Amino acid sequence: MSEKKEILEKLYDDFLKEKESIQKEIDDCKNEISEIDSYINSITSMEDSDFKVFSPRDAESIYKDSLKENRSLKNKYENDYKTNLKKREKIDSRLKKIKNVLMDYGSDTRVFEIQEKERQRIARDLHDSSLQNLTHSIHKLELASLYIDKDPIQAKLEIADISKGIKEVIEEMRNTIFDLRPMQFDDLGLKESVEQLIEKIKRDTSVNIKCDIDEDIDTDNKNVLLSMFRIIQECINNAVKHSNGNLIEIKVKNNNDCFDIIISDNGEGFDVNEIFTEKAKRHFGLMILEERVNILHGTINIDSVIEKGTRVHVQLPLIYMDNKE
Repeated sequence: MSEKKEILEKLYDDFLKEKESIQKEIDDCKNEISEIDSYINSITSMEDSDFKVFSPRDAESIYKDSLKENRSLKNKYENDYKTNLKKREKIDSRLKKIKNVLMDYGSDTRVFEIQEKERQRIARDLHDSSLQNLTHSIHKLELASLYIDKDPIQAKLEIADISKGIKEVIEEMRNTIFDLRPMQFDDLGLKESVEQLIEKIKRDTSVNIKCDIDEDIDTDNKNVLLSMFRIIQECINNAVKHSNGNLIEIKVKNNNDCFDIIISDNGEGFDVNEIFTEKAKRHFGLMILEERVNILHGTINIDSVIEKGTRVHVQLPLIYMDNKE
């Protein structure tokens, strides 16, 4: 690898990290704006008869200073949001230019593409679920504080609901951490990690999953094993979400010169040619699956029959599984 190529790849990775940081600021701004809007709405909607019993003045006049401060703060976050969007656009342009240069060097930029998309997915999941739910809990806590004096029973009900919501957020965060890297993977290995994944899916769905993994599925390269886990995970998730079947069968075999991964379901099936034609627009999960297999110098074959189900067969040659971490 040439020195210039190494520099470009390091620069590409640095820009990805910078983009991730900016994306976090964008999400934080959106979250703050949403929180402020909810707060302002909670004040301006306090014009019911119950409130007026306790105060002869309207809510907006009582919270005049607070509303002014929050509206000013909202304006600041909106400006920061627009500024960060422009920064992200510039970084995207630089990433595209560097990627084009790297392709001239014969670099396999698919790794970078996967890294970027994985980060985007995780950031989106955190913002759309966990952060939003925590923000909602904050608003409910503020509402409960208003009820404490005039309606203690309602306040207790609100606090109980908040507790339930926070427990759900904790579970969502655990799932996100598991998606990043199963915490038991380094200690237990591939087979046990897949079995725990299956148990989790069985708890959350009505799908029956049968698993047959050889005991000697191992390599000194833990990154290869983790990639195999991701391939299996992606196939299972696709089957659960899209097949509408009730049975998934998993087989992972050591055939001396390669690892065979076979995952089949009894679902609705689909037109493989149509999926591959439109995959760039609608099936990024399938693209990621292909790229993971290609990075490991493997092959993937997808057979699907309408109303019969789908079978995914992945072969990973052992010759490329060296001892590098």
